[in-house]
Amino acid sequence: MRYVLFIGGRVGYEALRILASQISISHVFLEMEHVHEQMQYSKQISRLCREYKIPFSTELDDASVLETCRHLNPDYLMCFGYRRMIRKAVMACAKIACIGSHFAPLPRYRGFAPLNWVLINGEAKTAVNIFFLADAVDAGDIIAREWVDISDQDDINSLTDNCIRALEPTLTKALEILETGQPYGEKQDEELATYTCSRNPEDGLIDWHQSSQAIYNLVRALTYPLPGAFTHYNGRRMYVWKCRIEDEVNYEGRVCGKIIAINKAENAIKVLTGDGSIWITQSSTSPDNPLENEIEFGSIRVTLR
Repeated sequence: MRYVLFIGGRVGYEALRILASQISISHVFLEMEHVHEQMQYSKQISRLCREYKIPFSTELDDASVLETCRHLNPDYLMCFGYRRMIRKAVMACAKIACIGSHFAPLPRYRGFAPLNWVLINGEAKTAVNIFFLADAVDAGDIIAREWVDISDQDDINSLTDNCIRALEPTLTKALEILETGQPYGEKQDEELATYTCSRNPEDGLIDWHQSSQAIYNLVRALTYPLPGAFTHYNGRRMYVWKCRIEDEVNYEGRVCGKIIAINKAENAIKVLTGDGSIWITQSSTSPDNPLENEIEFGSIRVTLR
């Protein structure tokens, strides 16, 4: 079977690393990273393509993509970490099927940034899915799936690592089916389908009126190398990279966002939330390096704004 891959980011890199020695890849379409993304995988993807002598292109306009796919006439199109919509005319170039991947407990969490959202919402597990692309987003029949547990200590980095580890056995199971030339999958239950919206860096603003668990979940979902959850301290934006929930006495008078204690040995602060408090244990005014610009905390009872 001949494959054309549409890939980007870490998921795209890892998928190519797994697949390059196992299948016949006719071409790779490589989506470059956004400006704000700290981790850059396009160079590693390009290097892999050269190592395995796989033609690749970064020109992703509709006309160029369509022309290449029509010329190659592949059996399958496969997408990994590719964030652009693939046009119907391009999908029609696949002789057998178009295949996608999604790290979410499908049919829930269809759409954007699923790993961030499952952490923000405190889910206990997610899944790595290989499925048929359909007209609706992430709605196709599932060819192979591996479930991934989420612990309360996981953040976006450890959860992504765990999903990447699950990607190889998921792909292996999927390839066994795809290589028969008669692929099949399990239908998703549309009555259970939910969707997620895209996120941008400004969505990381902390609302101190939320519960301690909700704030903790936001911080771990957006921590470095993502843009980070943030608040404001002494007129400056302050990025919160790590925190922990602190059991607190019951406050009848509660000012959410008030600093109530400082641990100078750890350079940490305790902040009131909507239902308790949290210790901010790692923070900076720099979004690029969480250790580059540690904040010095002075007197207590300063309100974060």
